[in-house]
Amino acid sequence: YLPDLARERFELHPDDPADERTKVEIKVEHPDTVRKFYTVSFTMLPLQDFVALNLVFTDLTEQKNAEIQLLTINAALKKAIEERIRSDTHLVKLHNQLRENISVLEDTNVELAKIAFTANVETERSITKIITYSEQLINEYYSMIHNKVVEGSASIQKASERMQTLLDDVAHYDAQDRKGFVFEKIQLQQVLRNVLENLDSEIKEADAEIIVKEELPEIEANYVQMVQLFQHMIENSLKFRKPEIKCQIIISHHVIKRPVTGQHVIPGQERDFCELLIEDNGIGIDAQYHHRVFVIFQKIETDMPTAGSGIGLAICRKIATQHHGIIAVESSQQEGSLFKVTLPCKQGYEEQ
Repeated sequence: YLPDLARERFELHPDDPADERTKVEIKVEHPDTVRKFYTVSFTMLPLQDFVALNLVFTDLTEQKNAEIQLLTINAALKKAIEERIRSDTHLVKLHNQLRENISVLEDTNVELAKIAFTANVETERSITKIITYSEQLINEYYSMIHNKVVEGSASIQKASERMQTLLDDVAHYDAQDRKGFVFEKIQLQQVLRNVLENLDSEIKEADAEIIVKEELPEIEANYVQMVQLFQHMIENSLKFRKPEIKCQIIISHHVIKRPVTGQHVIPGQERDFCELLIEDNGIGIDAQYHHRVFVIFQKIETDMPTAGSGIGLAICRKIATQHHGIIAVESSQQEGSLFKVTLPCKQGYEEQ
């Protein structure tokens, strides 16, 4: 069944050379829709009384199918390459745009830092003048002015002092991003001892009891930031103590194994982490506010006469993050708080 061959016309002449051949390639569609490819060679053989025609069929189906498949693959590959080129071109454009945006953002941050510095300096000057003039007003004219004026002046002084503290805390928080600190081996026990000496007057004023269950270990960290971490944590417990009971702060630690993530790390690898525990018997934190206590300026409303600035624990979280660690709290209202600061015993990799 050769429909394509039937439509072709081949002319051979008896005078043609005996070895002359005519070769054609045909495609055959069988009734069962199977497609076949052949080459047909026509050879004229002159005999005594007639000329014989020799036909040789060669099956090229596998070869042709392979060629068709190769052409299909090449077409798909060409399309994929073209799409990749377009994608890479778009990616380069996005990368260049990102670099431009980063540059603009860096310039903007520099300008904002200058503005913030200037505003901070001017505000501090104004606050200092307010405090100074209020003190002079009370000291020089105390006997001449009404008690309500004295009380008002005292309120102005307290408000100014709170504003000064807030400015100092903001500057301290901002400085965490700009310090080029290094990690070194430090004794956390010595760090804690220095912090307790620094806070000696605040601890005595609060009549607080500090209990250190065991000697804290040596880890790789930044000394200054560890001092700040302990100081803010202890100050927070002192600030939010219960007035009706003796303030108690318990400090302990565990060395635990945790999976390590980051660059150049073997999957499943674990390393030693120091989990610092700072527990107090203060007013506690309602569970619905746990996610807010480490966010800057997210103050929790309490009945305490002295409210926090909303920055101390945010600084603690930033310090923990910069040390490739984490900080968390377990607490409930009026049941005290347990803060957990988990830091790697050794640095040298990035915690995600």
